[in-house]
Amino acid sequence: MKRVFILSGIVFLLMTLLVFTGRIRLNHSMRSSINSGNAYYNDKDYGKAIEIYERVLKNKPNNADILYNLGLTAYAMEDYEKAIEYYSQSRDCSMLLGNAYYRQGSRIGDPTQQMQSYRQGLEQYLISIKAEPNNIEVKYNYELLKKLIDDREQNQEQQNEKQKDENSQDSQKDKNQQNQDGQNENQKQENQNKENDDRNNQNSEKQKNDQKKLKNEREDGQSQNNQNEAFNDEEANQNQNSIDQVLKMLEQQEKQSLKNNQTVMNKGGGEVNDW
Repeated sequence: MKRVFILSGIVFLLMTLLVFTGRIRLNHSMRSSINSGNAYYNDKDYGKAIEIYERVLKNKPNNADILYNLGLTAYAMEDYEKAIEYYSQSRDCSMLLGNAYYRQGSRIGDPTQQMQSYRQGLEQYLISIKAEPNNIEVKYNYELLKKLIDDREQNQEQQNEKQKDENSQDSQKDKNQQNQDGQNENQKQENQNKENDDRNNQNSEKQKNDQKKLKNEREDGQSQNNQNEAFNDEEANQNQNSIDQVLKMLEQQEKQSLKNNQTVMNKGGGEVNDW
């Protein structure tokens, strides 16, 4: 029985020794890899360095030191999005996070997203200041970024105010233009109405003149008819007088002829009443 316990103890001891030795070897290998990655980082061969760090991270997930190194390498490669990802998983990286957010914001074209990244950086600087009140560098970065944000916000307010004024002016111009268009339309309508009135007046005047002319023509025609009738009556009277005169002449001639005939007959000694 004692031999069994002794053998068990020996086996346990050997297993513990093997595990401990394996850990030492693993830690030594990881340390060697990290040192190799650091060497590549110092030589600015950032691609090779990050490759080694990520390989080590697979064996030691969530290792703060490796994540920190990865954050530094990504930042050096100007891959600020990756740097923020690694720094956020590490510890005591508030100032570095602030720097990464600032750098990321400086490369964003959209003003809204840019200001959002700047504000996130400012928050990280503030966290770092609270953790390290005597850190002059982080205070400087905080004041610099805060002034940048304040200036951008002030400029944005001025632009908004200017845009508001321009919109107001444009609105007033549109309103004035609409009023002017309305006035022009009213004036156009008034001119059209006036033209219509003038045309109607001209037509009315023309109708009056035509009626007056027609009346005058009728009166002239009537007058002419009257004159013609008077002339015809006069001519008829003259003709009648002429006829009367002719008849009187004939009558006179006839009387004279009778008288002559009577004389001749008397001279011939015939009967007085013998024709």
